[in-house]
Amino acid sequence: MPFLLASLGLFFAGGLAALASGRGQAASRVGAFAAIAASLAGLVPVFSTLAAGLRGGEPLPAVRVLGKLPMGELAVSLDLLSALFLAPVLVLVGVAAFYGTGNGDGTPAHDGGETGHAGAHWFFYNLLAGGMVLTLTAADAFLFLLAWEIMSLAPFFLITMNDTSASTRSAARTYLVAAHLGALFLLAFFALLSARNGASLSFAVFVNGASTLEPGIRGGAGLLFLLALAGFGAKAGFMPLHVWLPEAHPAAPSHVSAVMSGAMIKMGLYGIIRTFAFIGAGEPWWALTLIAVGLFSAAAGILQALAQNGIKRSLAFSSVENMGIVCLALGISVLCLQSGHTGAAALAATGALVHMVNHALTKGLLFLCAGCVLHGTGTVTLRFLGGLQKRIPLVGWCFVLGGAAIAALPPLNGFAGEFFIYLGMVYGGTAFAHGSSPEFCLIFWVSLFILAAVGGFTLLCFARLYGMAFLGAPRTDAAVTAHPPRGKETAALCFMALLCVLSAVAAPQVAKVSYKAVTPAFSAALDPVPTLAAAPDSLRKPARPPYMPQSYLPPRFVSGPGGPDSAITLLQNVNDAFVLFLAAILAAFLIRRRCLRGRALGVSPTWDCGYLAPTARMQYTAGSFSQPAALFLRTILRQKFTSPAITDYFPVKARASLATPDWMETKGFIPLFRLVGRIADRCKELQHGRSNAYILYILITLVALLAWKLG
Repeated sequence: MPFLLASLGLFFAGGLAALASGRGQAASRVGAFAAIAASLAGLVPVFSTLAAGLRGGEPLPAVRVLGKLPMGELAVSLDLLSALFLAPVLVLVGVAAFYGTGNGDGTPAHDGGETGHAGAHWFFYNLLAGGMVLTLTAADAFLFLLAWEIMSLAPFFLITMNDTSASTRSAARTYLVAAHLGALFLLAFFALLSARNGASLSFAVFVNGASTLEPGIRGGAGLLFLLALAGFGAKAGFMPLHVWLPEAHPAAPSHVSAVMSGAMIKMGLYGIIRTFAFIGAGEPWWALTLIAVGLFSAAAGILQALAQNGIKRSLAFSSVENMGIVCLALGISVLCLQSGHTGAAALAATGALVHMVNHALTKGLLFLCAGCVLHGTGTVTLRFLGGLQKRIPLVGWCFVLGGAAIAALPPLNGFAGEFFIYLGMVYGGTAFAHGSSPEFCLIFWVSLFILAAVGGFTLLCFARLYGMAFLGAPRTDAAVTAHPPRGKETAALCFMALLCVLSAVAAPQVAKVSYKAVTPAFSAALDPVPTLAAAPDSLRKPARPPYMPQSYLPPRFVSGPGGPDSAITLLQNVNDAFVLFLAAILAAFLIRRRCLRGRALGVSPTWDCGYLAPTARMQYTAGSFSQPAALFLRTILRQKFTSPAITDYFPVKARASLATPDWMETKGFIPLFRLVGRIADRCKELQHGRSNAYILYILITLVALLAWKLG
C-alpha cells in the first residue's frame, strides 16, 4: 500500500510540477518522467498481488483508510481484481508517456498550428492517470465518484490541446456531454444503493447487503442494474452510448488516444464487474440485456470500423467492438450462473478478463503505430497513404502484429480471451440444451455464430488498414517522403510489441489469475477458489438460503468435473501447435535463403493489365477494398455514394465520394444535443440580472419544498 499511495502522489505532484514548468521541453520532460516513475511505483504492489494470486488462493485485499466521512470512511483497497486492471493501465500509461515526451511543447504541428502548452498537457495527462488508479482502488462510493470525475474531465483538456480545429472542439464537446451523462447515471446508482444499505457509502457494506435487495425495477436491484449499465456503459463505449469514441480518439494526441482506448474505457468494464458484487446475479433479463448490448456493439462496431477512411477512427470503432465482446462474455457468464452451470460461467468470465488485458496491450500498440504514421506523413487518412512498409518497416511489422492479435489469430495474445469465451458458449449451450431451460441454448449458438462473423470482419478490417497504408505505391507526396519514428517512439513500439508476445506466451498464467480475480467479484462472500473446469457442471441450481429473497441467486463459482485447469491445458496445446507451425515456416524460409545464397535474383513488375505506365491512382482504395462487404451489408451501413452522371463520350474530370455516417449519431444524438441546446438557450432568459426575480425564485422553491414536506 505505501507504493500505491506513492504512485498516486507522484501522479498528482508530477502534474503540478509540469504545470509550473511552463510551455517548453522542460515541462514535457518533468511531466513524462513523473508519469513513468509513478507507473513503476504502482506496478510494485500490483505485480506482488498478482504473483500472490498466481501462487494459490485469493490474497487478502490491502486496505488503507484515508479519512472519515459522515457516512463512513474514505478508504482505498487493492485486491486481485483491481490489480489485474491496474497492470495494463500502469504499463500503458508509462509507455505512452515515454512515447509522447516531445508532444505538447508548443512546436509547430502538421496543420500549421501549435501542439499546445506542454505544462498543461502533462498536468492533465498525470491527472487522468491518477484518476484511473484512484478509480480502481477506491473502497467507497464518495472516493470512487470523485476519482471518476477527475478521470472524466482530464481527457477533455487533452483532446483540446490543439483547439484551433473546429472538428477538435466538436469532438471535445461531444466527449464532455457523454462523460457527464454517464456520471449522472452513476450518481443515481450510488445514491439509490446507499439508501438501500443504511445510507452507507462503503463498498464492503454494499457487498454484504447484496442479498437483501428486492428484485424488480421499482426501486430494487433491476433499477440499479440499468443505472449501472448506462453509467458504466457510456465510459466503456457500448452502443448506442459510443458516440464520443470515434470523435475523441482521432482528435487526441496519439499517446493520449492509446491511453484512452487501451486503459480508460476499461474503467467501465471494471465498474460493471464490481456492480455484480453489489447487487448479485439478478434475473435472467439482466443477462439477456448484456448479451444483446454486447452482440450489437461487437457487430455494429466492427462494421463501422470496416467503412472508415482514417486509421485512428477505425481503431476507435474497433474498441467499441472489443468492449462489446467483453460485455457479451459477461452476459453469458451471468446467464450460466443463474442456472447453476458454473463451469461454463467460469470460462466466459475468465475470457472476459483475459480479453480485457490483451486488448489493452494490443490497442495501445496499434494507436502508437498510428501516431508514428501521423508523425511520419502528417496524416492517417488512408487515401493519402500507401507504400509505407518500405519507408517505415518497423512500424509496419508492429502494425501487422497488432492487427493479427486484435483479430484473435493464434497463437497471438488476442486469441486467448476469445478462446475461453467460445468454450463458455459451447459448454453453456450444451448444458442448457440438456437442462431445465433448453430454449436458452439457441442464444448461445446465435451468439457464437455472430462472434465468429465479427472475427472474420475484424480480420478483413485490419487487412484493409495495413494494405491501404503500408502496401502498394504511395498515393501522395506525404507518403513518399515519410520519415521513420524517433528513437524513443521506436523503443516504445518495440516494448509494446514485446509485451504482446509475452502476453501470448504467458496466456495460461493470465487466464489463471483472471479466473481467481473474477470469482470473488461475482460472489457475496469470499469462498475458496475452485478448480477451473472446461466442461458444464451439474444442472442443479445452487441451494437458496432461507433468509434470501425467492428470486435471488447467489452468483458463485463452484468446482466442476472437467478436471484441473483443463481449459488452460487445451489453450496451451493449441498455442504449442501453432508455434510449431510458425517454426516450420521460419525453417523453410531460412532453408530457401541458404539455397539462394550467391545466386542473382531478377526483379520485374507485376502484371499491369496491359497498362504501360500504371500509377498509384489505379490501385485499390480503402472504399473499393471493402466494397463487396459494404454492398452485402448496405442496409445496415447505409453508405452514401455520390457520383457524377457521365453523359458525354469524352467526359471531363469527375469526382466520386463515399461516406459511411454513424446513423445512431446523426439520427439520434445530434438531434438530441440540438434539442438540449435550444432548451438551455431558453433557460438563459431566467438569468437576466434582476435581483427581485431571483428572490422570487427562491421563495417559490421554499414554498414548494415546504408543501412537499408537509404533504
